[in-house]
Amino acid sequence: HSVKVCSRGSHEIIEPRAVIDASGDAVGAFMAGAAWEQESTERLQRPAYIFALQSVDTSVLADNGRLALAKRLVQGVRAGNLSPAALGTTFRTNGQPGLVFATIDLEGSSDAEAYDPLNTRCLGGLEMLGRKVAIEVTRYLKADAPGFQHAFIGAFPTRAGVRESRRLVGRYQIQDEDILQSAEFEDSVAVASWPMELHEKATGVQLRFPENSRPCEIPLGALQSIDIENLFVAGRAISSTHSAQASLRVIGTCLATGEAAGIAAALSLSGEVDAAEVRRVRDAFPNR
Repeated sequence: HSVKVCSRGSHEIIEPRAVIDASGDAVGAFMAGAAWEQESTERLQRPAYIFALQSVDTSVLADNGRLALAKRLVQGVRAGNLSPAALGTTFRTNGQPGLVFATIDLEGSSDAEAYDPLNTRCLGGLEMLGRKVAIEVTRYLKADAPGFQHAFIGAFPTRAGVRESRRLVGRYQIQDEDILQSAEFEDSVAVASWPMELHEKATGVQLRFPENSRPCEIPLGALQSIDIENLFVAGRAISSTHSAQASLRVIGTCLATGEAAGIAAALSLSGEVDAAEVRRVRDAFPNR
């Protein structure tokens, strides 16, 4: 496969010897004609809109404070002072005085059936809805919630956070049982230590934890396309089931698979990729 790159009136044809798709949406795999899959609209994990609140008395989130805030939002929706979309809002601190991060889980559109994380019109609507709800929640808390009297929005996100879209069909597909039973693989190149964190609805999260305290290993085969030899995928689009992806999609794991995919792609230029060699190269830089 080749790629045509256009810039400022000129263009260049690039014929890569190896490709790493780190788009999150398996865009490269899709454009190259590689096999991929996507969960049904009804089960796709809902997107998140995360914004920062400043000048908050963070002590109000201690103990049962976050539960009390959730109850206050429910009361606001029932009284007609908040839109139902506000019910998907949760709060957390990060140790900095006065700073709180709020996460709004969104349905994706006014009609959940229409949610499509690959549709630009849908994504644009998410941006507008997320900002609208963020402003609405902030105004409501400033007027009604202890500790939020002086709160203001310090930062909006660069974009709404899509949790799930296309997934590669790889040489191996990581299964639910692999996560739950902390599977080990001979061709392991990374590990996943997060539980299955499923956001299939905007009003609540489902968590499924491993049966023991060990992480699940990620095999090299889950990063390699089943039908395009020199195509590697990193991040949340690696080959897995819908539920297993709910563990694999978190940032730390995405960084680990990105490093592994990069090393594997480089090694592939000299011949068949060996997972042991990927691990050797990775471990040669322990303090990176």
